[in-house]
Amino acid sequence: MVLRLVIAQDGTVRRAALLAGSGHADLDRASLATVRGAHLPPARWPDAPAEVRLRVPIRYALETSG
Repeated sequence: MVLRLVIAQDGTVRRAALLAGSGHADLDRASLATVRGAHLPPARWPDAPAEVRLRVPIRYALETSG
């Protein structure tokens, strides 16, 4: 899956969108909900807080126990 995030100057996620899904709608919704609640260290450019746009690839793998 690939997410597009817009991180505000204060480090909060202002926008989150799904660019490419995982193939599982529940997993896509859960991933978006998780990143929307994230708080990151503010980016700086060059010495002042800046809004940042990110493209974030996420790979999930299921493990079996046995």
